[in-house]
Amino acid sequence: MTGAPEPPRAAPEATPGCGPLRGTWDGEAAVFRGIPYAAAPVADLRFAAPRPPASWQAPRDATASGPAAPQGRSPLAGVLGATDYPQAEEGCLTLDVYTPRLDGDLPVLVWIHGGGFTTGYGSGPRQSGAGLAARSGLVVVTVNYRLGPLGYLYLAGHGEGFGAGNFGLLDQIAAVRWVRDNIAAFGGDPGNVTVAGHSSGALSAAAVAVSPDAAHLVRRAILLSPQLAGVATVEAATAAAADYLGELSLAPGQLDELRRLPAQQLIKAADTLAARQGPAGATPALVAGGAGMPGTVLDAFADDRVPAVSLLISTVRDEARGFLFADPGMRAVPRPMVVGLLGQHAGQRAAAAYDHYAARRPGAAPCDVAADALTDLLFRQPALRLGEVRAAIGAPAFICEFGWEPPAAGFGACHGVDLPFLLGDYAAWADAPVLAGADPDQVQALALTYQAMLTSFARTGRPAGPGGGAWPPYAPPDRTTMAFGTVVGTVSDLNGPERRLWNS
Repeated sequence: MTGAPEPPRAAPEATPGCGPLRGTWDGEAAVFRGIPYAAAPVADLRFAAPRPPASWQAPRDATASGPAAPQGRSPLAGVLGATDYPQAEEGCLTLDVYTPRLDGDLPVLVWIHGGGFTTGYGSGPRQSGAGLAARSGLVVVTVNYRLGPLGYLYLAGHGEGFGAGNFGLLDQIAAVRWVRDNIAAFGGDPGNVTVAGHSSGALSAAAVAVSPDAAHLVRRAILLSPQLAGVATVEAATAAAADYLGELSLAPGQLDELRRLPAQQLIKAADTLAARQGPAGATPALVAGGAGMPGTVLDAFADDRVPAVSLLISTVRDEARGFLFADPGMRAVPRPMVVGLLGQHAGQRAAAAYDHYAARRPGAAPCDVAADALTDLLFRQPALRLGEVRAAIGAPAFICEFGWEPPAAGFGACHGVDLPFLLGDYAAWADAPVLAGADPDQVQALALTYQAMLTSFARTGRPAGPGGGAWPPYAPPDRTTMAFGTVVGTVSDLNGPERRLWNS
């Protein structure tokens, strides 16, 4: 005989300052979804700083996530797979909370999704923090924020009453403030908050950590594949906004139309302009000198304004290879075109740089040489520079290189390959092209190791190596890097030749 089935668990309930919530269970984690942390950014609140949401008195259903911000197709769909998550401008400023217990005083991890400031979402199975919360003992918060022109169009130079851009960043700061004010009701410690993100989400997490508008709200930051130098100047952002207004055929006196046009029309205009101008065209970006961000992230971390913010920075070995898959025409480009592309970032050193990376990979196609060089120029070297400047002021960072390579031909350890190892579970990511042919048991085992390393940092400020061993911070002369792949361990000055190349 079998025993009587266990009665269903009562729905978890929490009463933060905004009002009572009734959530649901996902495994061993209590989950509260679709919580508004700011008012809907529509009508007069479009192109404005986020405002507090209305509170409520009766228990609010928190079992369904809010919609993603309006957006186009992800440029990494060929790597991670296309998604069809619901979108809406109304109600997009929401967050989801995953907690292993409601009566704790637990460290908090706030996750900011990536997507080049134009795509992505903080909800759904791939962004689920349920398993991570249950395994790590952290309260995990995932955030939706404004994207594309709705989140990053810089209109301060074109008219009054439209703010100084960086609306997506201001949304993220508002979410972290919400965490400070409400997370205790979910078992979290508002004094022990780590912000984390991937790609543009990592740059965003760094910007939140150093923003004067978020002073003392963040203790630590985990930056996965940040493009730390990918910040626009006010001049460049103003020029990009002029191009965008031209695409919409709007004269300077017609800016109010931006608050009346359908959101998808604004998104389509940005996508059309970016396709015509190329990746360096009107792509939305954080603006140094814009709202919430007085200077660049690298400059802020280089002095002692934020010495109390601990950093863990991870890049993947072949970052730029994923973007080549987004542009199949790159596979056939000749050496002169690659040198020209590198010249946009390396100037007169482009030809010498090409020769350096070509010598590392004899017989490689020019596009593969480009991938190696751009990985360094756009991702790895800025991360190492950040490690160097933090060590110089006595606040060293921890550096990791993610090198697990999927079996699918051509991908390498490309941008985004690390995402299935942190949030969600294997089932949520199984149809991602980058995981085709991968051994599920190996992926899940490596994911548990990776998560343990990162979440130990969120708890204590010091990441644990495999088996709980020491992981020294990055600092001269050893410049220790954690190499994470099928084999996991620390290496001294892992990318020394390239570091010396770009700092000579």
